[in-house]
Amino acid sequence: MRVCNECNKKWSYPVQRCIFCGGLIKDIIPTKFTVKGITKVFVPSTGHKKVPYYNVLLKDENDDFHIKKTFKEFKLNQTFEVKNEKGKTIVALCGVGYSIVDATIRAIKLMGGIEFNPKDKILIKPNLVLAKSASTGIITNPLVVEGIIKYLLEKGISKSNLFIGEGSLQGVDTDKMLKKTEYYELCEKYGLKFFDLLSGKFINREIGIGKNKRVVQISELVLDMDLIIDVPVIKTHMQTGVSLGIKNMKGVINHSSRKVMHMHELEDQIAYLSTALPKYITIADGSIGLEGMGPLTLGKPANFGVVVAGKDPVAVDTAICHIIKIKVPKHIRKAAEIGLGEGDIKKINFVGDEVAVVSKKFEPADSRISPHPDIALIDGKPCSSCINSVWTTLHSLKDIPTEVVTIALGSQINEDMIGSGEIIAMGDCAVRALKNKGCAQKLKGCPPSEKDQKEFLKKWLNLP
Repeated sequence: MRVCNECNKKWSYPVQRCIFCGGLIKDIIPTKFTVKGITKVFVPSTGHKKVPYYNVLLKDENDDFHIKKTFKEFKLNQTFEVKNEKGKTIVALCGVGYSIVDATIRAIKLMGGIEFNPKDKILIKPNLVLAKSASTGIITNPLVVEGIIKYLLEKGISKSNLFIGEGSLQGVDTDKMLKKTEYYELCEKYGLKFFDLLSGKFINREIGIGKNKRVVQISELVLDMDLIIDVPVIKTHMQTGVSLGIKNMKGVINHSSRKVMHMHELEDQIAYLSTALPKYITIADGSIGLEGMGPLTLGKPANFGVVVAGKDPVAVDTAICHIIKIKVPKHIRKAAEIGLGEGDIKKINFVGDEVAVVSKKFEPADSRISPHPDIALIDGKPCSSCINSVWTTLHSLKDIPTEVVTIALGSQINEDMIGSGEIIAMGDCAVRALKNKGCAQKLKGCPPSEKDQKEFLKKWLNLP
């Protein structure tokens, strides 16, 4: 239901201004409903595999009609009211339906809106790690970001105070990435500036991890913001279980800080990073999502069709793990433990679509992270660039038999990880970690190029 602020004319379809008086149109979110029709569905389909379910025709207090999918049983003319449960943290779930933009706006309104002052500077922080299309599930769908932009502009934010920013993977060309991901066109359409968070100055910030202290270098542009809107993709992750809102904020620090994170208490540092950042809220893009060997090209599109939003980053990440049926990983539990948000699923109030309706079991990352049947990988917590590079190489060679070989990656390698047989230290971190451990073969690089990796592996592979 939409109503003109000036002449009170009502609209049942999306318009921004009244065609009669030119006034702004505002949405009214209904809360009281009467059941006017019920259809019970027994036949499963691609988008509705679980049966039976109900399609319910609802009439709200404004005499508008809605169709709702549900697993609950209702009776004709039954009335009910949607209320927020007191003492619980709100997380909104919205199926994308026919419009990802509209679903995003609806999710924002259901979570209670975004509060800001007219002079506040706001950064929208998507996940744009590679120059890929949103159809891959690797990067944030620009339509989700467009929904956020439209909401903020309608609420009065100045274009000069609204920015989009990201720090991509090492070696990624920012201009190429912007054009491939369609963010260049998005910024042009709304007249917004894109910040490459890796190109400016960085400020040292100390974060506490138990008795230890770590220093991270955070983009000065980020620290200058009054509010960050964190827009991650809902993805699985081969090292941290999932890559959601809390982990997406790793994109605001420089590459050297990211590499140090992978050398010491990775998941603790991911959690503690939020203590050094400005206030941020999470609007998670599950329009497609990524499952399996995420978070990059090794995963596969999940075709999720959901936007998840909330003002509590920990609650949003916890809620997402619940609906994709992935165990809540350490960095999210740690964030709750140090008081960054609500990590108890029983204290989260889901609004919007029912949990049972939007839930989808994501395929987790494989515990055996090597795609080659004869080559094992030792996971010493390498950075995403390194693991993705080596994994891609091994995947391209997976049909070529070899002697049994183990490749060690990352800096966190101990004696218990190293068995018998040929051990290869791949990448600078692994070379340093295995310096005094009698490692037979070493290939330096940060990471080594795919060409160098293949050339290096010729000794064991039947390559020409």
